[in-house]
Amino acid sequence: MLLYLATQAAVTERMTVNLIMSKLIRSTEQVRDLLGRQTTFVIAGNIVANAARIISTVFLTRLLTSADYGVVGIVNSVLYIIVMLSDVGFAAYIIRHDEGAEPRFLDEVWVLRLIRGVLLAAIIAALSGPIATLLGKPQLQLVIAAAGLFVALDNMTSLAFATAARAGAIRRLTLLDVVPALLGIPVAILLAVWLRSYWAIILSMLLTALLKIVLSFAMFPGSRRRWRLSTARARELWSFGRYIAGSSAIQILLSQTDKVVLARLFPLSKFGLYSIAANLAQTPATVTANYSNRILYPIFARCQREDPGALRSVYYRAGRTMRLLYMFGAGGFIACAPLLVELLYDPRYRAAAFYLQLLAITGLFKLPVLVASEALVAAGGVRHLFYLNVARAMWLVLSAAIQFALYGPIGVVVALVSMEAVGQIYCWWALHKVSVFRASREVVFLLVAGLGYGAGWLANGIGMKLVS
Repeated sequence: MLLYLATQAAVTERMTVNLIMSKLIRSTEQVRDLLGRQTTFVIAGNIVANAARIISTVFLTRLLTSADYGVVGIVNSVLYIIVMLSDVGFAAYIIRHDEGAEPRFLDEVWVLRLIRGVLLAAIIAALSGPIATLLGKPQLQLVIAAAGLFVALDNMTSLAFATAARAGAIRRLTLLDVVPALLGIPVAILLAVWLRSYWAIILSMLLTALLKIVLSFAMFPGSRRRWRLSTARARELWSFGRYIAGSSAIQILLSQTDKVVLARLFPLSKFGLYSIAANLAQTPATVTANYSNRILYPIFARCQREDPGALRSVYYRAGRTMRLLYMFGAGGFIACAPLLVELLYDPRYRAAAFYLQLLAITGLFKLPVLVASEALVAAGGVRHLFYLNVARAMWLVLSAAIQFALYGPIGVVVALVSMEAVGQIYCWWALHKVSVFRASREVVFLLVAGLGYGAGWLANGIGMKLVS
């Protein structure tokens, strides 16, 4: 059903965007491929990858304990924090750069990315002890250090994640995401049967990363790179990505504050329940995870290069149907949270439903903010990403302090949810500054989310009665 809706959305987008994109893309066939088939592949790929992740979790939660998931949740947060501290927007830099298809340029960028990955792995290993102690879980030092290898492996892949998006090779890029996700399911389950500990998930992560390295070079001709270390390229990359780096540093505060605080205050078993809910809450956003940067951002960037005045029309027409479907699904997901936990997990994990319903609200704003951010970057407003996260961070610090004093640890989660709404408001203001914002279009998105919530509320009520 979701694949059918995605296909219908692709067809609708193709028809509505065709007229305004005629100045940017010369043939109707190119428009059809860019906004039709590619959209379907991205969404279908994300659905398959998410289904694989959920199926894997259903099996693994019956083999492992919530404490094991607590360990994995802490490890993932540590990796995310370290990686985001060094994020300079490699993909955006390659896609937007005039030399983005030149071998020498790609060699230089690949080397910089490789060096970054190795250094990050070494830093994680060196800081694993202090990090584990800071979180009140000193027994996790070894697993944190070992998981750092994932960062090094992830940065050893080819640059296909950017070059393929720039060239429109979305089918292969989607397969690069889906194949490791599917093959990772039996690997993780077999390791869990054998080890019966969180090491099963950590080892499956590393094995999947190795597979992705091989596939990223094998599936994309011309992906092999030469060693070209360029300090000039490093300075140019930093000049482009300094706002992204600053924004990413703040993003750590925004997305990991709840996890760091709760990892410190909760026992591993309770934090595991929260981690499961947090991962499941991202489902609406992950279904469309690559849609904005692989489909919409290249369109926005090309529009800015060739006809900047068309961005206002392109922004709301390109992806409109898919965004409406997303808002409807995100609204329904919030209401259906208790039913989803009841259906997916055994009674040991039932308490995760409360966290899921609260965290699912953040997913409502994920895609709208991502799409707005892509448009702002394409328009040359990289600084808006930094300002966006500054506004969200200021709200989070103030709100979290008040909510924590009133309600304890769960108040931090409430502050996190309200922060996403603040981010949406800022994006509206920033889009207005670049003459893109249309209030009537944004109201329609919110109304559709409300309809989705109503449908989800009915489905949840009926479903809970049937399974009880």
